[in-house]
Amino acid sequence: MPRNVGGVSSVIPYAADGDDISDGTDDSLVVMEAEHANIHKGKAYFLYSSITIAGTSSAYIQLKTGSKFTHFKSRNLTNISANNVLYTVYESPTITDGTTAVPSINANRNSTNNSANVFYNNPTSVSGGTQLVQVYLAGSVQFRTSESAIIELIYKPNTNYVAKVDNLNAGNATIYFSFFWYEI
Repeated sequence: MPRNVGGVSSVIPYAADGDDISDGTDDSLVVMEAEHANIHKGKAYFLYSSITIAGTSSAYIQLKTGSKFTHFKSRNLTNISANNVLYTVYESPTITDGTTAVPSINANRNSTNNSANVFYNNPTSVSGGTQLVQVYLAGSVQFRTSESAIIELIYKPNTNYVAKVDNLNAGNATIYFSFFWYEI
């Protein structure tokens, strides 16, 4: 829609859903990356949590995607133990849903939108699925080992995804994780 800015007519682009993509503070054209725009629109979310895994055991994190495509932008994992850990993500495994939800947070603190996705930290009877990602995190007594995603994925709607975290050694391993995504 044309606007008059300082006596000069300008065009402010609109998103496909009709939302004005200006920032609302003035009539200037705002150009921003998709992630940043989705934060402003209240469509970007994050979560963080930790899990402790007994020696030579596995733990699972489940993602049940909602009706929208989920652009999984970043994943950060930090191993704070001396144990080696293997992190693997599977699409569409056979699974019994977890019962303890891990809350997600809207990145735009002014938005009342809730994520269509639900994360659980204790699904059971996990088997099969298509392996998408596998990351090895070496243990260290003196240093924490971290990994950040360099592969972006767009997850299917209404699909289960499971991250399996294997503690490869005796003794407990603690992993801190954070995820960032937006829904389109």
